Order: sequence, then C-alpha cells, then structure tokens
Amino acid sequence: MPVPDALLDYQLSSAERAEIERQLGALATNWRNLHLNEALRTHETIFATVEPNQKIESNAEGLSSLIFKRGFDDREDWGRWTIAHEARFAFKLRSVREADIWVDITLTSPQFLGGHSQIAVKANEGPPQLLQIPLPGEGIVHTAFICQTQNGLVDCTLFMPHIKGENEEPTADRRGLGVGIVAITPRVL
Repeated sequence: MPVPDALLDYQLSSAERAEIERQLGALATNWRNLHLNEALRTHETIFATVEPNQKIESNAEGLSSLIFKRGFDDREDWGRWTIAHEARFAFKLRSVREADIWVDITLTSPQFLGGHSQIAVKANEGPPQLLQIPLPGEGIVHTAFICQTQNGLVDCTLFMPHIKGENEEPTADRRGLGVGIVAITPRVL
C-alpha cells in the first residue's frame, strides 16, 4: 500500500516516502489511527528536508515538529525550550550532498544556563564544538557552528551541563529548561 498523501505535506522526496514505507510498514498502512507528526518526529532515521538558507522556525507547525527530535518541549508562541541536558535536531538539505554548513541558532536570552555562557554541540558524529552564547539580560541572541553534511544530513546534539532545576525560579514551571530555540538557519559555505 502506498504511503498516504498526507506525507506530501512534509516535503519528502519520492525516495524518502519509499524509505518510510519500507521502514515503517504498519505506520504507512494504518496511518489514520496514529498521530503522524509524533511517529515521524521520534523515528531516528527519517529526516525532514529543508532548503539551504531556509529559516526553520521552531514554533512552526508541521516541518519543525519533525526536525526537533529529542530533548525539546512542545512548541510555544515564540519557539521551543530544550528540556534536558541533551537535545537533538536533524534535517536534510535539499540538493546538497557533501558541504560545509554554517548553522545559525537564534535563541531567547539563555536565562536558565546558570550564568554559564557555553554549551557544546556535536554534529554528524564529528568532534564536539564549544558554542559561546551571549548573556544579555533579555532579548534574542545568536550562536553558530560549522559542520559537514553527510549525504545532505545535518544531525546535531546540543549538550547543556546547566539547566533550570525544578525548584529554581520560576518555580511555577518545573521543567528542566535549558535554552529557548527560536530558529535554526543552515547556510552552505
């Protein structure tokens, strides 16, 4: 049975749809009974495809829920929080096989890093890189790193040694908040 037309909303190529059908079998045939976004988001080897230079808004419906794989909370009006010491996002770049990529990350003010201005990122099984994060009182900040794609894939894990404890302010929000991701923009160098 072919993969449902609903998958076309995710901008997957015909080869990617065929791979979904091959790997997920029951999901492809019983899709009406499953929450498709959740099933695809948590699947480790299925990646949304984006255009180079496309700004990936973390609070957008559809595509962003497939990109923010693990360690992220649900989207909010402004973006989404990391809620663990590790958070993974991944996507494929259309028409890019092997290239150096500048990945720009737009963040809310990183107030829950406990005054620390560094997190680490590991991209495509490469060595960890240290990311410097500006610590203004409030507002939007940027950090970035460079990675090499693997067959168009950009697969990154953020490591945050300091996140908000459940008894730290604001105590009404007991989540282990780390950084607030507003957007990610991959640029081919």
